[in-house]
Amino acid sequence: MGRDATVFRISLLLVTTFAVAIGRKEYADPIEWPAKQNTPFVFDMNIEWTLTMSYPIEYNLVNTIDYFPDELSTPNCSLQGDRLCAWFIRNNDQLMACNLKDPLPDISLLNEVVQMHGLHQRVITINGVSPANTMVVPLGAEVIMRVHNNLLMEGISVHLHGMDKTNLWYTDGVGLVQQCPIPIRSTYAYRFIADTPGTLWWHGHVGTDRGEGLLGAFIVAKDDESVVDSTGTKVLPSRQYVALLQDWPEVDSHAVWYNQKWKIMKFLYGYDNWKQCWAPTRTYDGTNVGGSVPLNGLLVNDKGWYNQNDVITRPWALPLEKFKIKAGEKIVIRLINGGTAQQMMVGFEGHSMTIVAADGVPVQPRVVDYVVLFSGERYDVLIEGKANPDRQTYYMTIETQEYYDWHWNWMPPYFGLAKLEYEGNWPVVTSVADIWHSHCSTAAPCSVLNCPFGQYPTSVPLTCVSVGDLKSLQPISDPATISDQGFTNGGFEEYFINMHFDSHVNGWKFAQPKGMPYYYNGRENDVMQWCDPSKCPNNASEYDSGCDCFIHYNLTLGNVVQFTIYNMGYGAEPGHGYAHPLHIHGTHFYLLKVGYPTYDPKGMEYQHNPDIPCVQQTNISQCNNLQWTNPSWMNGRIEGMNTKDPSSRDTVVVPVGGYIVIRFKAVNPGWFYAHCHVMMHHMGGTAFALRVGQHEQMPVPPPNFPSSCGIYEPPALNSPNNTTNPTQPTTTTSSGLNVSPLPSVFLLVVTLLMTHILFNH
Repeated sequence: MGRDATVFRISLLLVTTFAVAIGRKEYADPIEWPAKQNTPFVFDMNIEWTLTMSYPIEYNLVNTIDYFPDELSTPNCSLQGDRLCAWFIRNNDQLMACNLKDPLPDISLLNEVVQMHGLHQRVITINGVSPANTMVVPLGAEVIMRVHNNLLMEGISVHLHGMDKTNLWYTDGVGLVQQCPIPIRSTYAYRFIADTPGTLWWHGHVGTDRGEGLLGAFIVAKDDESVVDSTGTKVLPSRQYVALLQDWPEVDSHAVWYNQKWKIMKFLYGYDNWKQCWAPTRTYDGTNVGGSVPLNGLLVNDKGWYNQNDVITRPWALPLEKFKIKAGEKIVIRLINGGTAQQMMVGFEGHSMTIVAADGVPVQPRVVDYVVLFSGERYDVLIEGKANPDRQTYYMTIETQEYYDWHWNWMPPYFGLAKLEYEGNWPVVTSVADIWHSHCSTAAPCSVLNCPFGQYPTSVPLTCVSVGDLKSLQPISDPATISDQGFTNGGFEEYFINMHFDSHVNGWKFAQPKGMPYYYNGRENDVMQWCDPSKCPNNASEYDSGCDCFIHYNLTLGNVVQFTIYNMGYGAEPGHGYAHPLHIHGTHFYLLKVGYPTYDPKGMEYQHNPDIPCVQQTNISQCNNLQWTNPSWMNGRIEGMNTKDPSSRDTVVVPVGGYIVIRFKAVNPGWFYAHCHVMMHHMGGTAFALRVGQHEQMPVPPPNFPSSCGIYEPPALNSPNNTTNPTQPTTTTSSGLNVSPLPSVFLLVVTLLMTHILFNH
């Protein structure tokens, strides 16, 4: 056998595919920890459209199914398990009555069903499921994520949220900034080192793809997966789970985006629906809920339910996600908000939880009753099973933070549920979930970590724990970076950025480049729109297209960088602003301080934080490009910072009327990205690019890196510069080189020769 044939065979044998579609399961699987290996961990990802609440049959057809909770009241219908008696197959025959159905004959058919919200909708799936099955690799492993784009029309990309991708900026996955979108019917592989431990997740990063189902959890395992409990004791959880949360809208994310783009959000219930119109909602401090749209469910992993009345009145009858636990057992649930808009408050009935990690980084244990997660944020929570539970099932509760409608009337939040189910012989109780916090009181309020405001109204039996109060579990490895003694000898960069409205950064709106900046070095004008103050004055309308530009900051490699991100002025007034979850690619940062505004007794924002000199004059002052009210705070001398043990994050919320101070050392060269993780805000322009280092300091992508997105204008066909013979077609290799196609006879000979080598040696 020849050497090339041997290598070919061995390479096939060495490729291990871990992302195998398992499909719907009654119970969530605990995380399985992989052994280290000398070859890459390879995940092949087939991306295609799938219909929820259906399963495939022969000839690439599907059977649609439905779940009817009412059937559980019929005789001989068990309340245990997956309740086969409540599942039915629709009759697909077009020539028969439209409401015909038959019982599902075999519960195993559900293994191939994408349930989601329990309705029928086209979604993007990964190997037949959405979210994707969790990918788990050891810290330091080499990883290949091979994406096969089998969608109909959409170019896509994949960003691994929370992975720093050190010296591999071009694998970070931001479409048109770090790569060209992956065309349809194409395969594109990301190859990198898993250099960041903890709870991560991946999602699409072109347009609305993550809101259509293109996402999944990604866990990087440490050698020691112990955590520290509330007593300071190191414990090894017997089981760990992933709970990936999503807010699933009534209309698909494409429609939501175009309604926002065209400023016709009012018609989200239907352009021709004259009876019902949509209006924004507000949270407890009176500010807007960013990206709020009509919902069809809050999902935990691949399960949720569209009918709020069912969720509230008979959750025991619904096919919800289940997590197993034993009496006295300590488990960890890794919470991920993979949604597009809603901030979600999570709690566990009858159980407190200990926060043990934030964005995958261990923190000093903090016991709370609830935790709020914005899109992109992750919290690992330790839960201890009751010694003697009084029933089999306790509910994991998820609720939006909506409190007022647009007309200042109280409105209930939207609820989602999952089940914490005790193993063993415990009473089966058909109870409703405690969604109204009956165990909390104004005298003894329940604690909530990570509120987007400083306090709840005094009438609400909840109290806020600032995310700024979380502290690093491990000693800070680079204490000079978090010093408050000032930086007077250089090596320090300080930026003030106002994220106001739902789409602005210092008055600008980010405009995507038409091609990768790296490949247009020195001729950026070809693909970028520079920010020109003459086209975007300080009093410009929020809709002024002259403010659309390629916002970016040039960071010096090796410098300490401090961002003060504030949310003030026009577009952030009381009753109008939006809290923004800021995510920065390519680095983790220290959260040194969170500053909140002042509030009145009703919990309403009363006045912006005075540390930034923003005068609240509606429609007059945008408060952009401001600095500290106290000039002595410049150059890193800010009062009130945590310079001892701040938490390390990659996503954090900027409160309306307040600010955050974050720092990191710019040691990862390349083009990176930062943005609000509310999808409509990000797409609307609340984003900016980061160029870390000079062009010549950036790692060079491989020679065959596909970089040809941008602008193409062919020369005239008879031009001397056109060397292509119009009668002789050409093909393009992955390196972008034009080559003439091989003669078909020669190709046939090569094919026959390879077949002979492979099957006769």
